[in-house]
Amino acid sequence: MLLRAIDIETTGLEPGHAIVEIGWCDIWFDDGKWKHADAPSDILVNPGRQIPPVSSAVHHIVDADVVDKPTFAEACASADLFSPDVTAYVAHNAKFEASFLPPTVAPLICTYKLGITFCPQAPGHKLQELRYWLKLQVDPNIANESHRAGPDAYVCAALMTRMLNKLADKGLTVDRAIEISNNPVVLPFLTFGKHAMQPCAEVPSSYWRWCLSQDMDENVKHTAFHYLNQQR
Repeated sequence: MLLRAIDIETTGLEPGHAIVEIGWCDIWFDDGKWKHADAPSDILVNPGRQIPPVSSAVHHIVDADVVDKPTFAEACASADLFSPDVTAYVAHNAKFEASFLPPTVAPLICTYKLGITFCPQAPGHKLQELRYWLKLQVDPNIANESHRAGPDAYVCAALMTRMLNKLADKGLTVDRAIEISNNPVVLPFLTFGKHAMQPCAEVPSSYWRWCLSQDMDENVKHTAFHYLNQQR
Protein backbone atom coordinates (compact mmCIF):
# COMPACT_ATOMS: atom_id res chain seq x y z
CA MET A 1 0.00 0.00 0.00
CA LEU A 2 1.40 3.39 -1.04
CA LEU A 3 0.34 6.76 0.39
CA ARG A 4 1.69 10.07 -0.91
CA ALA A 5 1.90 13.15 1.29
CA ILE A 6 1.61 16.33 -0.76
CA ASP A 7 1.90 20.05 -0.15
CA ILE A 8 1.46 23.03 -2.44
CA GLU A 9 2.51 26.68 -2.45
CA THR A 10 0.28 29.07 -4.36
CA THR A 11 -0.08 32.62 -5.66
CA GLY A 12 -2.86 33.18 -3.10
CA LEU A 13 -5.62 31.54 -1.11
CA GLU A 14 -8.74 32.64 -2.98
CA PRO A 15 -10.35 31.04 -6.06
CA GLY A 16 -8.55 31.99 -9.25
CA HIS A 17 -5.08 31.64 -7.79
CA ALA A 18 -2.67 28.94 -8.93
CA ILE A 19 0.05 26.56 -7.77
CA VAL A 20 3.69 27.72 -7.86
CA GLU A 21 5.27 24.66 -6.22
CA ILE A 22 4.23 21.13 -5.37
CA GLY A 23 6.08 18.73 -3.09
CA TRP A 24 5.48 15.11 -2.18
CA CYS A 25 6.86 12.39 0.08
CA ASP A 26 5.84 8.74 -0.11
CA ILE A 27 4.67 6.51 2.76
CA TRP A 28 4.45 2.74 2.52
CA PHE A 29 3.82 -0.38 4.63
CA ASP A 30 6.73 -2.78 4.84
CA ASP A 31 7.66 -5.59 7.21
CA GLY A 32 4.80 -4.81 9.61
CA LYS A 33 5.53 -1.09 9.89
CA TRP A 34 4.71 2.18 8.14
CA LYS A 35 7.72 4.08 6.77
CA HIS A 36 8.27 7.29 4.82
CA ALA A 37 10.91 8.44 2.36
CA ASP A 38 14.08 10.01 3.77
CA ALA A 39 13.64 13.08 1.59
CA PRO A 40 10.81 14.69 -0.38
CA SER A 41 10.58 15.64 -4.04
CA ASP A 42 9.37 19.01 -5.29
CA ILE A 43 8.83 20.91 -8.52
CA LEU A 44 8.43 24.64 -9.15
CA VAL A 45 5.45 25.38 -11.38
CA ASN A 46 4.64 28.26 -13.70
CA PRO A 47 1.26 29.48 -12.42
CA GLY A 48 0.41 31.43 -15.57
CA ARG A 49 -0.03 34.63 -13.55
CA GLN A 50 2.00 36.98 -11.39
CA ILE A 51 2.91 36.02 -7.83
CA PRO A 52 1.77 38.81 -5.47
CA PRO A 53 4.40 40.13 -3.05
CA VAL A 54 2.21 39.12 -0.09
CA SER A 55 2.44 35.49 -1.23
CA SER A 56 6.17 35.67 -1.99
CA ALA A 57 6.63 36.92 1.58
CA VAL A 58 5.35 33.54 2.80
CA HIS A 59 7.16 31.07 0.53
CA HIS A 60 9.85 33.35 -1.01
CA ILE A 61 9.05 32.21 -4.55
CA VAL A 62 9.02 35.08 -7.06
CA ASP A 63 8.09 35.41 -10.74
CA ALA A 64 11.68 34.99 -11.92
CA ASP A 65 11.88 31.60 -10.21
CA VAL A 66 9.00 30.12 -12.23
CA VAL A 67 9.06 31.92 -15.58
CA ASP A 68 10.70 28.96 -17.37
CA LYS A 69 9.11 26.20 -15.32
CA PRO A 70 6.50 23.66 -16.51
CA THR A 71 2.79 24.13 -16.05
CA PHE A 72 1.12 22.20 -13.23
CA ALA A 73 -0.23 19.59 -15.67
CA GLU A 74 3.20 19.16 -17.28
CA ALA A 75 4.90 18.84 -13.89
CA CYS A 76 2.42 16.22 -12.68
CA ALA A 77 2.80 14.20 -15.89
CA SER A 78 6.60 14.27 -15.84
CA ALA A 79 6.74 13.12 -12.20
CA ASP A 80 3.81 10.68 -12.48
CA LEU A 81 2.54 12.46 -9.39
CA PHE A 82 -1.01 11.12 -9.55
CA SER A 83 -0.08 7.52 -10.21
CA PRO A 84 -2.73 4.75 -10.04
CA ASP A 85 -0.31 2.96 -7.69
CA VAL A 86 -1.10 5.51 -4.94
CA THR A 87 -3.87 4.31 -2.60
CA ALA A 88 -4.50 7.72 -1.04
CA TYR A 89 -2.97 11.17 -0.82
CA VAL A 90 -2.21 12.90 2.46
CA ALA A 91 -2.15 16.63 3.22
CA HIS A 92 -2.35 18.89 6.24
CA ASN A 93 -5.59 20.86 5.90
CA ALA A 94 -6.42 18.74 2.87
CA LYS A 95 -9.43 20.91 2.02
CA PHE A 96 -7.04 23.63 0.84
CA GLU A 97 -4.98 21.27 -1.32
CA ALA A 98 -8.16 19.76 -2.76
CA SER A 99 -9.33 23.17 -3.97
CA PHE A 100 -6.28 23.37 -6.27
CA LEU A 101 -5.88 19.74 -7.35
CA PRO A 102 -7.78 17.91 -10.10
CA PRO A 103 -11.13 16.58 -8.81
CA THR A 104 -10.05 13.05 -9.69
CA VAL A 105 -7.34 13.14 -7.01
CA ALA A 106 -8.94 11.07 -4.28
CA PRO A 107 -9.10 10.01 -1.60
CA LEU A 108 -7.36 12.70 0.45
CA ILE A 109 -6.39 12.10 4.08
CA CYS A 110 -6.25 15.23 6.27
CA THR A 111 -3.59 15.12 8.99
CA TYR A 112 -5.06 18.28 10.53
CA LYS A 113 -8.32 16.46 11.24
CA LEU A 114 -6.45 13.37 12.39
CA GLY A 115 -4.35 15.50 14.73
CA ILE A 116 -7.46 17.01 16.29
CA THR A 117 -9.10 13.60 16.60
CA PHE A 118 -6.19 11.69 18.08
CA CYS A 119 -4.21 14.49 19.77
CA PRO A 120 -6.90 16.81 21.19
CA GLN A 121 -4.64 17.71 24.11
CA ALA A 122 -1.96 19.19 21.81
CA PRO A 123 -1.56 22.97 22.31
CA GLY A 124 -2.07 23.53 18.57
CA HIS A 125 -2.76 21.51 15.44
CA LYS A 126 -0.80 23.27 12.73
CA LEU A 127 1.70 21.03 10.97
CA GLN A 128 4.81 22.41 12.65
CA GLU A 129 3.08 22.59 16.05
CA LEU A 130 2.28 18.89 15.88
CA ARG A 131 5.81 18.18 14.66
CA TYR A 132 7.35 19.61 17.82
CA TRP A 133 4.64 18.47 20.23
CA LEU A 134 4.95 14.86 19.02
CA LYS A 135 8.75 15.17 18.75
CA LEU A 136 8.75 13.76 15.23
CA GLN A 137 12.10 12.39 14.16
CA VAL A 138 12.76 14.39 11.00
CA ASP A 139 15.94 15.76 9.45
CA PRO A 140 16.04 19.46 10.43
CA ASN A 141 18.13 20.25 7.36
CA ILE A 142 15.05 19.35 5.32
CA ALA A 143 12.16 20.08 7.65
CA ASN A 144 13.18 23.53 8.90
CA GLU A 145 12.47 25.27 5.61
CA SER A 146 8.77 25.63 6.36
CA HIS A 147 6.29 27.14 3.89
CA ARG A 148 7.98 25.32 1.04
CA ALA A 149 6.23 22.40 -0.58
CA GLY A 150 8.93 19.74 -0.28
CA PRO A 151 9.82 20.25 3.40
CA ASP A 152 6.17 20.56 4.45
CA ALA A 153 5.26 17.37 2.54
CA TYR A 154 8.15 15.63 4.33
CA VAL A 155 6.91 16.70 7.78
CA CYS A 156 3.36 15.74 6.81
CA ALA A 157 4.60 12.27 5.81
CA ALA A 158 6.40 11.91 9.15
CA LEU A 159 3.23 12.94 11.00
CA MET A 160 1.07 10.48 9.05
CA THR A 161 3.61 7.70 9.61
CA ARG A 162 3.64 8.36 13.37
CA MET A 163 -0.15 8.25 13.54
CA LEU A 164 -0.39 5.03 11.57
CA ASN A 165 2.26 3.31 13.69
CA LYS A 166 1.44 4.64 17.16
CA LEU A 167 -2.32 5.10 17.13
CA ALA A 168 -3.45 1.78 15.68
CA ASP A 169 -4.88 0.88 19.10
CA LYS A 170 -7.34 3.77 18.65
CA GLY A 171 -8.65 2.38 15.39
CA LEU A 172 -6.56 4.42 12.96
CA THR A 173 -6.37 2.45 9.73
CA VAL A 174 -6.16 3.98 6.26
CA ASP A 175 -9.90 3.48 5.77
CA ARG A 176 -10.63 5.05 9.15
CA ALA A 177 -8.30 7.95 8.34
CA ILE A 178 -10.18 8.57 5.09
CA GLU A 179 -13.51 8.45 6.92
CA ILE A 180 -12.36 11.01 9.50
CA SER A 181 -10.98 13.24 6.75
CA ASN A 182 -14.28 13.24 4.84
CA ASN A 183 -16.27 14.57 7.79
CA PRO A 184 -16.09 17.60 10.11
CA VAL A 185 -14.43 17.06 13.49
CA VAL A 186 -15.20 18.27 17.01
CA LEU A 187 -12.61 20.89 17.96
CA PRO A 188 -10.96 20.74 21.40
CA PHE A 189 -10.74 24.55 21.53
CA LEU A 190 -11.38 27.56 19.32
CA THR A 191 -8.55 29.64 17.90
CA PHE A 192 -10.51 32.91 17.55
CA GLY A 193 -12.77 35.27 19.46
CA LYS A 194 -13.23 35.87 23.16
CA HIS A 195 -13.19 32.15 23.94
CA ALA A 196 -9.96 31.43 22.04
CA MET A 197 -7.92 28.57 23.55
CA GLN A 198 -10.66 27.85 26.08
CA PRO A 199 -11.83 24.20 26.12
CA CYS A 200 -14.90 23.95 23.90
CA ALA A 201 -16.77 22.11 26.66
CA GLU A 202 -16.63 25.35 28.69
CA VAL A 203 -17.87 27.68 25.92
CA PRO A 204 -21.40 28.98 26.71
CA SER A 205 -24.31 27.97 24.51
CA SER A 206 -24.97 31.62 23.56
CA TYR A 207 -21.59 31.76 21.85
CA TRP A 208 -22.22 28.52 19.99
CA ARG A 209 -25.52 29.92 18.73
CA TRP A 210 -23.68 33.04 17.56
CA CYS A 211 -21.16 30.85 15.71
CA LEU A 212 -23.99 29.12 13.86
CA SER A 213 -25.30 32.50 12.69
CA GLN A 214 -21.94 33.34 11.09
CA ASP A 215 -20.12 32.08 8.00
CA MET A 216 -17.92 29.66 9.89
CA ASP A 217 -15.68 26.74 9.01
CA GLU A 218 -17.41 23.32 8.87
CA ASN A 219 -15.51 22.14 11.94
CA VAL A 220 -16.64 25.13 14.00
CA LYS A 221 -20.28 24.57 13.03
CA HIS A 222 -20.03 20.85 13.73
CA THR A 223 -18.51 21.61 17.15
CA ALA A 224 -21.27 24.13 17.87
CA PHE A 225 -23.99 21.56 17.11
CA HIS A 226 -22.15 18.96 19.19
CA TYR A 227 -21.98 21.10 22.34
CA LEU A 228 -25.44 22.61 21.94
CA ASN A 229 -26.86 19.09 21.79
CA GLN A 230 -24.88 18.16 24.90
CA GLN A 231 -26.02 21.25 26.78
CA ARG A 232 -29.66 20.47 26.01
